[in-house]
Amino acid sequence: MHNFFSVILGVSLVLTNTVFAEVIKNVDYVGDGKVAHTMNLYLPSGNGPFPVVLHYTGLAFTWSDAKTDGGLATEYNAAGWAVVGPNLSGGGTGANQARFPTQIQELKAAVRFLRANAAKYKLNPNFIGVIGFSSGAWNTAMLSTTGDVKEYKVGSTTMDIEGKLGGNLDYSSRVQAAWASAAPTDFLIMDSCGSDMNHGGASSPEGSIIGGVLAQNKEKCALANPITYITTDDPPIHLVHGTSDRIVPTCQSVVMFNALKASGNKHDMSYTPASGGHAANYSGSLDFFKKAFAANKEGCLDPMSSSFDPLATYCGTGTCCGTVNVVEKSIVPHNHPVNLRGFDLVNTSTDAATYKIFDVSGHTVLTGRIAPNTSFDIRTTGSGVRLCELKVHGMTTHEKAICP
Repeated sequence: MHNFFSVILGVSLVLTNTVFAEVIKNVDYVGDGKVAHTMNLYLPSGNGPFPVVLHYTGLAFTWSDAKTDGGLATEYNAAGWAVVGPNLSGGGTGANQARFPTQIQELKAAVRFLRANAAKYKLNPNFIGVIGFSSGAWNTAMLSTTGDVKEYKVGSTTMDIEGKLGGNLDYSSRVQAAWASAAPTDFLIMDSCGSDMNHGGASSPEGSIIGGVLAQNKEKCALANPITYITTDDPPIHLVHGTSDRIVPTCQSVVMFNALKASGNKHDMSYTPASGGHAANYSGSLDFFKKAFAANKEGCLDPMSSSFDPLATYCGTGTCCGTVNVVEKSIVPHNHPVNLRGFDLVNTSTDAATYKIFDVSGHTVLTGRIAPNTSFDIRTTGSGVRLCELKVHGMTTHEKAICP
């Protein structure tokens, strides 16, 4: 553990000599005055709007006032990118300590805050990436796999994943790309797959946020594991891990990468086995985020573009990569029995149809069923862009509208 904290200390010392175009410190993203709920913003020169990358440092799930840029801001700011370093609570005891799911609720609160205040800080709300090391990479992995998850149940345990911290609940907490360096992804196998640490005990870093011995809290562990939430619509995720890491064993990135591949996700999922042990590795991360951001220029995230698709993220080439297989218009014409007429989803078929409605960020707003010969007014879901996925008779079609 001494080497782990030496790495963190070394990074912190380097940061003191870094110069940024503009730094806005100690912004309270929850509004409760807690130091654990503050962030620093490292902004480029210019008028923006700047794409954003959140950085989370590795603190072994403890708490510290360590809201830093991770040494990224000089390079990122020069390229026109903003870097944000938020704090969040750790495990254990004390004023700034808390049990899971507090941490994921704080992560999501930070993302919603940035979207809600994008104009104030000259940020691009359509692209928020996240990067982190060690427990900070767990933050990254959790944010990237729980994009539309509000509540989740494993066995008899149900947890509120989204939470209401800081409000801004009209904004999505979904991120558009993620870079995870040495991420813990499956707590229960860390001790059995190559770690020299005791991760399973109540006083371990992982035990401190779970609140006890891991083997006695398997359902809670599953809810804190990023691999639990992997779906085909997760954004691009890059994993990098030292092959001789004996603190967070390399298997943690391997099992997550295998799970991402098994999910059928066609986005830019990648894994780099790196030389060395437990250390932050952000080499090539800016290029990774640039590639993801390239989809904005195609119009994937522009609600006024014919290419707009809030379910689209980014493939390895930087091109739009849809998450659903849209049926061609020649197969599903506009007079298909389920379609959008004005702001009404209309079902003229003899069978019930199902619908799923997404907002501009790809966040699921509502799901439901439309009985035969009835309709549903999508304006009841609020104003803004709405993408509707409609299914009936084994076929799927999509419609788009901008609600007043």
